[in-house]
Amino acid sequence: MNYPRLTPHTQLAIFATLGLVIGFLMTPARARWRAHNPARSLDRLLALATVLVGAFLVVQTEPAFEDWWLTAQSLGNRAGATYWMHLDLDIFCTHGVIWAQQKGRWGYQVRGEAEVFDEPADYFEQEHGGQRDFVGAVGAWLDDESRPHECRLETALPVMWAIFAALKSAKLGHRITMNEDTEFFLRASQQGRPIGVPAGVTDNDLKALRNQLSR
Repeated sequence: MNYPRLTPHTQLAIFATLGLVIGFLMTPARARWRAHNPARSLDRLLALATVLVGAFLVVQTEPAFEDWWLTAQSLGNRAGATYWMHLDLDIFCTHGVIWAQQKGRWGYQVRGEAEVFDEPADYFEQEHGGQRDFVGAVGAWLDDESRPHECRLETALPVMWAIFAALKSAKLGHRITMNEDTEFFLRASQQGRPIGVPAGVTDNDLKALRNQLSR
């Protein structure tokens, strides 16, 4: 669900409220209570309470209702009006390092080079172009029945396994090879068969990589 004119906190509040209300009204706590009036009354009461809580969150978060805020700041907004989440990624690669922040900076540096690429990053300024391209891609897919969806198993699974291979390579300290045949990935992931990761990444591998990171 997308509400591009609302702040992210408001979007989440509305989404959660709708989901809970639908759940309370459509699914009783027990199936045999579906026709039991007192029990259904409890579900309706919980749905009403959910709506009231959701409305409170929207009013206390959305700048349009700033005059009604209990404090001078949006509810739960620890970093100002544009706060959404504290996303901070640091990716250490074979030939350099990449970093990105939801609200801060992003950049990269190639190993062995003194030059650093670094510039501001702001999700709320950059999301409009991404949303436009995303909606355009969905529209093009809907208009052409013969066109496969961009996010499908043939494209998503090899990428995921390539990430696993990179983790395994980092753990072993040398290059590894993978089967790049798409049909191989599909056959290995058929329904009823366990997904065997070619790179063989285990929980112990991930823990070892985590322990190698500088703190």
